[in-house]
Amino acid sequence: MATILSTLSFGALVTLLIEINPLFPETLPFSFFIFIFLLLFYILDVKVRRILEIESKDL
Repeated sequence: MATILSTLSFGALVTLLIEINPLFPETLPFSFFIFIFLLLFYILDVKVRRILEIESKDL
């Protein structure tokens, strides 16, 4: 469920960047910061899921 939500938020942010930046170029640094933050959150979510899957197999 968390992966689905993070994927949706990632896709929504990419769409937001594509739509808003031509209208407001000064928002680019802020949008880029949010994009990087969500990308790191998504990678961390995937890594934690893999660790939990490995630990559950050991039990």
